[in-house]
Amino acid sequence: MTSNNPLISIITLSYNSEYIDDTILSVLNQDYPNIEYIISDDGSVCFDLHEKKSFIEKYKKNNIRNLKIINHKTNTGTVKNMNSAIRECNGEYIFTLSGDDVFENSSIISEWVEEFLITKANIITTYRAVYDDKLNKMLYITPKKKQVRKIKEYTSSRLYNDLRKENYILGSVTARTKVSVTKYGLFDEKYRLLEDYPKIMQMLRCDEQIFFWDKVAVRCRNKGVSSYLSNNNLLDKDMITLLNRELLRYGKDREQILADFSNWDAKNKMLKRFYHDKTTLETGVLKKILFFSKYPYFSLRELLKCLRNFVMFNKIKK
Repeated sequence: MTSNNPLISIITLSYNSEYIDDTILSVLNQDYPNIEYIISDDGSVCFDLHEKKSFIEKYKKNNIRNLKIINHKTNTGTVKNMNSAIRECNGEYIFTLSGDDVFENSSIISEWVEEFLITKANIITTYRAVYDDKLNKMLYITPKKKQVRKIKEYTSSRLYNDLRKENYILGSVTARTKVSVTKYGLFDEKYRLLEDYPKIMQMLRCDEQIFFWDKVAVRCRNKGVSSYLSNNNLLDKDMITLLNRELLRYGKDREQILADFSNWDAKNKMLKRFYHDKTTLETGVLKKILFFSKYPYFSLRELLKCLRNFVMFNKIKK
């Protein structure tokens, strides 16, 4: 290990990940010279431990200094799965690449580490680009330009208050130092799926600065409507836990917090109905017209999102 190329850890969480081999290859293709790779599978139906080890041995290079594969026999949830992986980390910086996702290019980790060394940051977040299942068509980029400006310009306390309304600092493109893990602890296992949001709020509450890096770091496959609907009830429970465990406990304006949460809940329920109806949408122009007239806000929002992200993606590429 050298001071210029410290050991870094990359975590991949998997659960019935259809394109896990693409994710693994994306890590193995990184040009950073000092990588520890940890894969933690959360009770997938078809996860062959020996097959994955053989696959990695076939394609890995000398820059993979340490490899650890965790294979949970039963599903524990995202939070516990992530914590089990973090406990195995020895790197100075911890990155995550979820099963089915891929890094934007082979040098992104090298550039990200350099950004850590330059800024001396404890936590750096960036853009993610969401693609179709084949990674052929870019659908949208998050976070939005206005949200990025807030991350860069707001104080920790002001950003904390804004994030009470919605989370736009995404765990899939947020990296941390091992020092920050020691300082702030593992993810809170009172939650099942929601690991990044409560931790970000805790760090901001403790006046930790979050740095934004103007790069698309990860290409995420669009998990689709079925994934959103199947996990929605669990996420709803986690959000109620967040309300009681974090927002109401540490917030001063209780009425505003409850109003913001009520607005989120109403929008979330409408969005769930929108996606449900979209999956059962019949073919035909009239049927589509009736659908769009029923959900004008969400339909227009999806159209504008596509246009906005087309422009944003080309600006970032330049």
